[in-house]
Amino acid sequence: MLFVSAVLTDSLTESSSGVMSGKEPIDGKTVCVTGGSGLVGAQVVIHLLDRGCTVRAPVRSIAKSGLEPIAAKADKDKKGRLELIEADVTVPGSLDSVVAGCSLVFHVASPVPQITEDGGIPDDQDFQQFIQPATKGVENVWAAIKKASGSVKKLIFTSSMVTIGDLAAQMAKARKDGETVDMPVMRLSLPKSKEGEGSRVLTGDDWMDEKQLEASPGPPAMKGYAISKIKAERECWKASEECGIPMATIHPACVIGPPPLVNKITSSLSFIKPLIEGVEFTGFLSFCDVRDVADAHIAAAELSSANGKRFIVSTDFDVPPPMLYAELQRAFPQYDYTCPYEFVDDDPSLSQPLKLFDTSPLSSIGIQLMPWEQSLKETAAAMIESKAVTPRPKGGWAETGGVLPAGQQAGTYWPFSPCSLWWCCTSPDRTVIP
Repeated sequence: MLFVSAVLTDSLTESSSGVMSGKEPIDGKTVCVTGGSGLVGAQVVIHLLDRGCTVRAPVRSIAKSGLEPIAAKADKDKKGRLELIEADVTVPGSLDSVVAGCSLVFHVASPVPQITEDGGIPDDQDFQQFIQPATKGVENVWAAIKKASGSVKKLIFTSSMVTIGDLAAQMAKARKDGETVDMPVMRLSLPKSKEGEGSRVLTGDDWMDEKQLEASPGPPAMKGYAISKIKAERECWKASEECGIPMATIHPACVIGPPPLVNKITSSLSFIKPLIEGVEFTGFLSFCDVRDVADAHIAAAELSSANGKRFIVSTDFDVPPPMLYAELQRAFPQYDYTCPYEFVDDDPSLSQPLKLFDTSPLSSIGIQLMPWEQSLKETAAAMIESKAVTPRPKGGWAETGGVLPAGQQAGTYWPFSPCSLWWCCTSPDRTVIP
């Protein structure tokens, strides 16, 4: 196991302020963050360094992690200390020395589906390749915690929106037969936006049904990812109870936000790449900003009131494509973000998004989510500036007459949005109509 450390200060200053009731400040503590080379993990690392923490980040390859510039910046700013350690979380015993002496563990690491250049999910990814690494990672993290001689006081687990609730059945009840939206290239069933029978919003008390997911249509990779998150989270709660060590879980939707790692676009950002480029994007998107997600991790770690709770971090609803295109057009008038679809809507209630999630518990730990419009705008600006995307020029859609550009052929569409995954469970006929 290779150990590389960026030592930033000779000593860390402990928080000298009074401790709030039920809150133990994280400032200056030694913590472990798995998955630090990912979008969420890297942002958690950055926020912890800003709080003066010593952060131990196990990664498979230091050179490929993208974290070395973060260590260098922290060194320059004299904030915290970042220790990069080459270790595989799926290998038994690999985390023992990493976790030893840590007071908190943030288990963020998890296998995610590969996303193609056009934002799709390949069908050839093995279903099982997600489940075993996710569950083994949880097993090894808790094994290391048990060996840490009581130093670890709490674990924060990064779960996912896909583990929350039985949204497919809920939406099936909330939607009347025949309610569709006609678009030039697709037909999509939408839920009614008004509250009614079966339209209860989802909370942290709801769990997705594994059997329903296994029986649903869709890419094996997406189902494998969802089931892996459910199994891993359940194992985590079980181990927490057995060890008597409290934990909390964070459940982000599709995570966007300015990439914290230079020249590294993660799966969720790859998913929205077609949208920011101004080409075909047919998914209804529930998402959250990575900075909010990181803040939620740290707040849940500091507050005892968060123990045993599951926190949803997401927009309240799936944002329809026209709203996404319209917001990008307002933010970037120099590009063409004309929506390629025309919504034919005989029911005014369909034009209003349906409230799906209860994110109010976040306020109990001091988290207020930034507006989705701001997050989308700043994500697009960062990706455009870094040349990760090339937006469509003015007149782009007009030139094609609304026809999909080359390479965007009609066919079955399986969006990566967690909520859209649930829709797929009850709408196997959601296909792009030539």
